[in-house]
Amino acid sequence: MGLTSEIASSVGIRVYRNGPMELVASADLGRFLEEVRTRGLRVLGLEGFRIVGSSLVPEMDAIADLSAIPCSAASEDTVDEALQFLCDVASLNLFYEVSFADRPG
Repeated sequence: MGLTSEIASSVGIRVYRNGPMELVASADLGRFLEEVRTRGLRVLGLEGFRIVGSSLVPEMDAIADLSAIPCSAASEDTVDEALQFLCDVASLNLFYEVSFADRPG
């Protein structure tokens, strides 16, 4: 079980798996990100996909690179940016891969 599955399971969210990828439905992403905040993790990025049959199709307008936020910034800053991005994209038909920094020491 990867970190995404671990976090999702702790708040009762199902994860869609495709090979090594663990994706969170956009409808659940806000709750997922709040748990990320609680754990003090930094979000490095989000990448949105549509599921078409058994294939994942990248949604090029649903990619957020948050890795440029300074490491000195609180993990909450990355979660706030991720939540703002989610509001801006506002598509309920996407699934997101969430990238994290290493767990805090």
